[in-house]
Amino acid sequence: MSAPVSKDSIPADKTIVQIFLEGKKPSTRNVYDFSLKKIARHLGTDDYINYCWQDLRNKDVSNIRSWLLATGETSYAATTMAALKGILEACFDNELITDANDYIRAVKACKIKVDEKPRPAAGRMLTPEEIAALLKTCTIGPRKRGIRDAAIIILFAGCGLRRAEITTLTMKDYDPDTGRLLIHGRGGKSRTNYAVNGVASAMAEWLKIRGCEWKDGHIFLTIYQTDEIFPRGISRTSVWEMLKVRMKQAGLKNFTPHDLRRTFISNMIPLTDLVTVSQLVGHGRPEVTAGYDRRKETHKEDAAALLHIPFEKRGEL
Repeated sequence: MSAPVSKDSIPADKTIVQIFLEGKKPSTRNVYDFSLKKIARHLGTDDYINYCWQDLRNKDVSNIRSWLLATGETSYAATTMAALKGILEACFDNELITDANDYIRAVKACKIKVDEKPRPAAGRMLTPEEIAALLKTCTIGPRKRGIRDAAIIILFAGCGLRRAEITTLTMKDYDPDTGRLLIHGRGGKSRTNYAVNGVASAMAEWLKIRGCEWKDGHIFLTIYQTDEIFPRGISRTSVWEMLKVRMKQAGLKNFTPHDLRRTFISNMIPLTDLVTVSQLVGHGRPEVTAGYDRRKETHKEDAAALLHIPFEKRGEL
């Protein structure tokens, strides 16, 4: 289907996509924005902002639905179709779609029933032995790079930071005396966490090497192949590449930076309440945090064994 030209049916300073997205939470807005871009490209245009979404009908929506189901997981397809349904609703609310029957049929075609069969949870948690193996690799090779990498790894596993949060930490965000970290999370939201015990020790060793010459700069800096520190913050890509190298050196099976965050959450849940853990990692709702739990099934068996209900057999007649 060719890309139609946008109609001038709404305020001149806004398109229907902008109207639809502006009322959403930042996290939802980002997901829907990406979904609409993907659909628009499938329809033959990169200009999803000015695309005439109101011209889509039941047949068009059904074709998009079939394409998504053929190329992705059901849950992902459902999320993408939710964005399409939302933009169609916005078109109807703003009178860009005037035929109620066309609207109802198109919206009905957006529905995808997510598979009820449970799928394996994404990602995994690393064992203490795996974390130790990763840190062991940091004791070999260039000294400054090893000390920096060890601090990053232990900050991932010991505080549950996201990759972007580690790369944006500045010297002003960390108080070595208390271990308090001011973390700049998603959607412009900030939170506090604490570098204590081994995390504090790793941070202290790195900051000793880093020095205070760039006192207002990023905590984690770029290091050249010569092991010379350059006063530029390390990038998210460099962090990921570093973990891949350390993973290979340690002989570990694949994991992602987010698996280190899952590891922190899985280890913290038995130690404190879920609300506190969600606050430490920057989740708005505790149930999101619970979804990161990657402990083995045996932890449920162990937990069940902690409760003892007394029972006495009945005497014989």
